[in-house]
Amino acid sequence: MNRTERLEQMLPSWAKIESIKDIVVVDWSSEIPIIENENIKKILQKFNKIKIVRVENENFFHICKSNNIGFKFTNEENKILLKLDVDYVNIDESWIDYLALKKREDGNFYLKQYLLVGGHRFYKSSSGFLLVNKKAFKSVKGYNENYSSGWGGEDNDLYERICKNERELGKKFFEKIIFFDIKKYVYHIPHDDELRYCNYPPEQKLSKKNDGQWEFQKYKIFSQKNNYIRIILKNK
Repeated sequence: MNRTERLEQMLPSWAKIESIKDIVVVDWSSEIPIIENENIKKILQKFNKIKIVRVENENFFHICKSNNIGFKFTNEENKILLKLDVDYVNIDESWIDYLALKKREDGNFYLKQYLLVGGHRFYKSSSGFLLVNKKAFKSVKGYNENYSSGWGGEDNDLYERICKNERELGKKFFEKIIFFDIKKYVYHIPHDDELRYCNYPPEQKLSKKNDGQWEFQKYKIFSQKNNYIRIILKNK
């Protein structure tokens, strides 16, 4: 939401990675739609694997709903989910070669039992990085939409629910791997706390989770042209 300048910098750095086949950018009601930015238009022309999903008519950002909506628009054939904040710029993708990936009979790779996250104690601004098997993500309905804001708490909650689900199914526990040297490979564009808070309601400056059940946010598509999709949440 209202981070287009950062998107201009980060998006090409990830789109150029050949092993990343599918990129979904969620534009959460930015005051000026990111599709109107000339530099973004050029990036979209260069990389046809990028989709932009524009969420209309929302006054405040909701990190978990935004992440889940992005997931819903990923291509089904891609089995690994990499979630990134808009502040993260790829500087060296060689870390991808070291992932414990399993090769399927169809030749595709998938991340079987690991969840890779940034390590706050090693790199302060790394809580927006997460890589996980999409099947595991989907099995627990993705991010807990009872979180009203995030900054890492939503990733920990996701991991705990995946582990609980695996235990109940009698499967091997997921292992959370901390990407302790992430700063060698991913650069975080610095910002102050005001930029972090400004798109949330004033009372939601801290990560907060409400109790109770939840479902994926429902939405309807009211326009789609090529890789630009506009949706509206059904609670409107």
